[in-house]
Amino acid sequence: MGKPTLLITGADGYTGRHAVNYFKDYDVIKVTRKKVTSKNGYYADLTNEEDVNRLIELTKPDSILHLAGQNHVGKSWESPVATIQSNFMSTLYLLSAVKKYASKAKVLVVGSALQTENVYPHPYSYSKSLQGELIQVWQQFYGGNTIFVKTTNLIGPGASTGVCAIIAKRIVELENNTNDNKAILTLQNKQVIRDFVDVRDAVRAYHLILEKGKPGFEYEITSGTMRSLEEISRIFQELSNVPLTVHFTESQHDQPKRLTSLALKDLGWERECDIRTSLEDTLNYFREIYRKEGGDDT
Repeated sequence: MGKPTLLITGADGYTGRHAVNYFKDYDVIKVTRKKVTSKNGYYADLTNEEDVNRLIELTKPDSILHLAGQNHVGKSWESPVATIQSNFMSTLYLLSAVKKYASKAKVLVVGSALQTENVYPHPYSYSKSLQGELIQVWQQFYGGNTIFVKTTNLIGPGASTGVCAIIAKRIVELENNTNDNKAILTLQNKQVIRDFVDVRDAVRAYHLILEKGKPGFEYEITSGTMRSLEEISRIFQELSNVPLTVHFTESQHDQPKRLTSLALKDLGWERECDIRTSLEDTLNYFREIYRKEGGDDT
């Protein structure tokens, strides 16, 4: 028998790239919205029902890791309809296609820690909240092998749009363009607190959930430790290759909803990457990008 097939949507995204590299025990089917040239790669617009039906009918995967979507809060304000289509409608089309053409497939849909109930801080939160509610309702209506996971802020190497990646990229620019050894990094809201988990730990969690998770259950991925932007900046200062001064323009404190990984730990999951390792690997990723694209080629 060959390897089981795993269809990964958003395979060219930040988490998707890590997932494609990680799932060696599967025959991975990579789904993107870009032109596909690689083996087992498929182009599909997941906001187009015909595209999704065609994809699932053709591939009939054993498992699906649904990572695709619009995950930028700022863009959700600019394009709320597109955000809801990308996060909610794509999931609905996917579940419907699985019901028709691959009813035995296990489907893991990745949500967000920014999901809320009744009061939504931005269109992104609303779109992901709709997605989470859809999973519950769909499971109630049709059963099947669908699992939902809420994931907190992911960090680590790769082309992320998260705050830690933005800071790391700016530090690398300062490291390579500061002549007087007085690098200044300006940030906002030092008291804003967030939970951070390394993307590689998250992918390992997805693997465990696909292998051992209970259909209809909702899992959460979190480090269990809330950290302020001020604390994150201090670690970056220690890791920087130049003396780094951090200025904060605002001070804002919030209380985001806390997640728990107790159910996930029951499956055997433990984090392997501590916060310092994740931030250092993020810095080194952007250092390598700078070296290749605009820095020293030696």
